[in-house]
Amino acid sequence: MKSDAVTINIKDIIITLSLLCQVSPASSWAEPMYNSGLFTYLITTLAEGEVRMICWLPKGVTNLPKCGVMLLTEYVYLFARIVLADRAIFLQLMSAAANATGLTEKYLFEGLLDQWWGKVRDFILFFTKYT
Repeated sequence: MKSDAVTINIKDIIITLSLLCQVSPASSWAEPMYNSGLFTYLITTLAEGEVRMICWLPKGVTNLPKCGVMLLTEYVYLFARIVLADRAIFLQLMSAAANATGLTEKYLFEGLLDQWWGKVRDFILFFTKYT
């Protein structure tokens, strides 16, 4: 799943999920998102995202490919939408994902917040560099 077409399709699916979280009640998508394993997959991918992306790079390359950063940013945006839709359901989903994967809730929250802060930091650095 390294091709540009697959990356664009995944990005479009994440954007669609963000829209779904924005326009429909959390009760209509939270349980199916958990039962299908989608939430668990998304949060673990986000928490481990940059590690996975670095593993795909050729030896000696230290920067992440743009598609990886773009996807991780969309994941952060999706989780922001989920939190805004219903924070109690988000907390339940995080707890259930931790139980399903054997990972700790702390690990998943730290991964999410590290990714979020990394994207904010990158935006600030970019903005200050070009203004």
